[in-house]
Amino acid sequence: MQASLFSLFNMGLLLPAPGHCRSVYPSFTVLHSSPFDFAGAKLVNAVPAPPEAGLFTIDQPGKSTNSRMTLESAPQLSLFPFNSLLLSAAADLPKGSSISTEVKVLTGDPNAHPQNLRWSKWYRLGTFSTRGDSASGDKQSDDDAELQVDELVLKRPGNGYKYRITLETDSRPMPALRLVAVTYTDKNAAYDDKAALGPASRKFEPVLASNEVPGLSQMTQQQRYARDICSPAAVTMLLGSWGRQCSMIDVAQGVYESGAGIYGNWTFNTAFAGALDLNAFVSRFNTVGDAEYELAHGRPFAASVTYGPGELKNSPIKKTRGHLVVVKGLDEKGNFLVNDPAAPSDTKVPRVYSRSEFAAAWLKNKYGLAYRMLPKFPKYMKVAIPAADLLAAPAAAGKPDRLETQLLLGETVRVDSIKDGWAKAGSLEQGYYLPARKPGWSGYPGWMSMFSLAQDDDYGYDYCVKTASAAALVGSDASFVQQPFYMGTRLLGLGKTADGRIKALIPGGRAAYISEKDLLHHQDAPSGDKLRDALIDTATLLLGAPYRWGGRTVAGLDCSGLINIIYRVHGMDVPRNASDQYLAAKSISGKKLHKGDLVFLADQEKKDKITHVMLYAGDGQLVEAAMEPGKTRRISCLERLGKEPGDIANGELINGNKVYFASFLTD
Repeated sequence: MQASLFSLFNMGLLLPAPGHCRSVYPSFTVLHSSPFDFAGAKLVNAVPAPPEAGLFTIDQPGKSTNSRMTLESAPQLSLFPFNSLLLSAAADLPKGSSISTEVKVLTGDPNAHPQNLRWSKWYRLGTFSTRGDSASGDKQSDDDAELQVDELVLKRPGNGYKYRITLETDSRPMPALRLVAVTYTDKNAAYDDKAALGPASRKFEPVLASNEVPGLSQMTQQQRYARDICSPAAVTMLLGSWGRQCSMIDVAQGVYESGAGIYGNWTFNTAFAGALDLNAFVSRFNTVGDAEYELAHGRPFAASVTYGPGELKNSPIKKTRGHLVVVKGLDEKGNFLVNDPAAPSDTKVPRVYSRSEFAAAWLKNKYGLAYRMLPKFPKYMKVAIPAADLLAAPAAAGKPDRLETQLLLGETVRVDSIKDGWAKAGSLEQGYYLPARKPGWSGYPGWMSMFSLAQDDDYGYDYCVKTASAAALVGSDASFVQQPFYMGTRLLGLGKTADGRIKALIPGGRAAYISEKDLLHHQDAPSGDKLRDALIDTATLLLGAPYRWGGRTVAGLDCSGLINIIYRVHGMDVPRNASDQYLAAKSISGKKLHKGDLVFLADQEKKDKITHVMLYAGDGQLVEAAMEPGKTRRISCLERLGKEPGDIANGELINGNKVYFASFLTD
């Protein structure tokens, strides 16, 4: 027996299969780009920006003199101890404006001496300016850390951080902050060649970024620039792939740091791209699989490499201590398709580099440093609270909310626009069949509060909450709070504590701790008749839950929400609505009904539209979330429909409803 495959649709995002998880170690990048991320931030002279501009802008629109705003984040705990930190930000920066970054770290070893944990001083990382006077922070070194141009190198283990962003302008229009990215790394971690490259026996599928990347050589530029502008050259190529046409010299002059006399400050290069309406930031990748993920979503990126003579064959230069190239794809052998700006001419920029050699030059020698660029829209975001409502329209005072469905912690949404703090979104994990005008599967559409969402990469999952609700300790600021994790919540495990709790990654780069007995590991998911029995056992845990139209949790759920959730626990993503579940399932006869199969009702007065779904529990029993009596219940088929299932024909009219049988489980 095998689960029926239900393919949602292609909306530009690929979700990893259960157990096919991306590594979060030794580097992890946290993205802050929603009101949820900044809920505990301290703001000075800052107000919400128009959604098309960003998140925050300066609260002095009527003044013509110099204006500034400051944002200081709440304390953030890291997933693991680190000794390197990069901070970058993307903002709308009109002429005459600048963005400055500062960071402080929580240092010490909590395992050895928890009382030794303490906050460092603030380190000034630098100021990027559209006036041409960008400057890194001055020389800063103490017992905790040292600033090395654009990287904070720690001398004691870091366990958390806070950052401060300052926007300043002497003209109009106002600058606006859109995104902050923090990447921290444990550089003491040994490089694992096998983990970085992936299984040697795997078959490679060619992958190419959907954005065409222009080939541009830095060596064709003026001699005074040619050998020093690999970073601006890479940025220029990436900007071109996103339709932003700039000359390489303009980019070089825009990112130049006169004090150090360099063009390669990482955060200044991404800040330049950020000022051109892209969410650009500095990050690190841990494996070639991370590169495949980025490319599969259509996004080329810049990679920093270091190599010696003979270590990267086919390269235009023999060796380098630091060089930026653009990665645009992988070929059928898994080798890297690269635009290398050190080539002598534009036509010779495209290169193919050995998978293992490039991985060593990039992932091993430079810890996977990369420039990433994302469009402002669409955004791919994650639900950051235990359960979030998706409404038919933005909530408005004096008008009742019309709930369409609920999304659980970690579910993925595509955000296409934002209006007054509400995201026009599609739930990518709840299938929805579009109306006849545009037939086909899509994500469930609606509106969600931006205060419930966080921007995150998808790292996959290996656990799912199997109980009706489980108590979890969730990282919040520099402490932990208890929250309910509802049935169907999927989690990536990061380890196990001595008291039997699983440490899990949740949106916002946070950690949560939850009892292992409340979780189902994907490897333990049942199959065959055991799957059928497990579906009934899972549904039984929700008996008595109140009925709520659009609900998907034990706090309130509807008929199709019940079916959607119990299948989700066992790794099966079925559509959200009853009518769509019937459309996606395989029709069967009542005589062949088994545990875990479905019974549908179609309202004759509504042109036979499917309006209700029930779970067959075996022995003539049904489990349903019923509007009447307003709860999830177990009831016999004889009492509910007046006949046993085997005596009912598909489409038979009973009490004004036609009865149909279908299954997502096939022998």
